[in-house]
Amino acid sequence: MAKAQSSGGASRERSKSPITVAAQQRLQTHIETCGLTQKEVGERVGLTQGHVSKILSEPRPSFDAVVMVAVSAGMPLEQLIAGLHILTNETPVPSSAVRDSSRP
Repeated sequence: MAKAQSSGGASRERSKSPITVAAQQRLQTHIETCGLTQKEVGERVGLTQGHVSKILSEPRPSFDAVVMVAVSAGMPLEQLIAGLHILTNETPVPSSAVRDSSRP
């Protein structure tokens, strides 16, 4: 488990969520399958290899950062998120139920 610094200086344990772990593993597999390096993926969006590595391994990366790396690696977002709702025991919202904000 990763350690996080609290504001008081003492460290506490931060565990990864199952969704984060699954998304990070899928993204890492996609990058490797495509024959890309973390440096190449980072260069596509202006990140260093170290930053890409951190996004793929830190306990709670921002969703925006994971999506940004996935898009830069050419990974379809459907592939990144498919079935992740199962890990939370939540029912997915069907795409037909999502209102298109561009329509009146």
